[in-house]
Amino acid sequence: MSNLITENFGDLLDARIRRIYDTEYKENIDTSMIPKLFGMETSDRNYEIVSGIGGMGDLQDFDGTISYDDIGQLYDKTFTFPEKALGMKVERKLYDDDMFGIMDKEVCPTIDMRMAA
Repeated sequence: MSNLITENFGDLLDARIRRIYDTEYKENIDTSMIPKLFGMETSDRNYEIVSGIGGMGDLQDFDGTISYDDIGQLYDKTFTFPEKALGMKVERKLYDDDMFGIMDKEVCPTIDMRMAA
């Protein structure tokens, strides 16, 4: 369980600190090679099935007759989309005393605050 408490984030409460950098998440998304290497599609289904079709073999030297080749179905692949969730707790004192706004969900999109007033 992830508990974010003031003892672990002293720099957020230290007036001597000029700036806190929190760009790791954004940098990971911006520099990720995944969208460049793989097609990124959305789905509204519980699962998706894709199938493959084989290619033709090598070209044959022409000797007066044409050689014919077969292609066939190769494989099926099923993609499932299990639901994922992960939470963390932020101590109210850390949220209130954060001098840099790091624990604010508008500044840090990885944090979604749902705290009682």
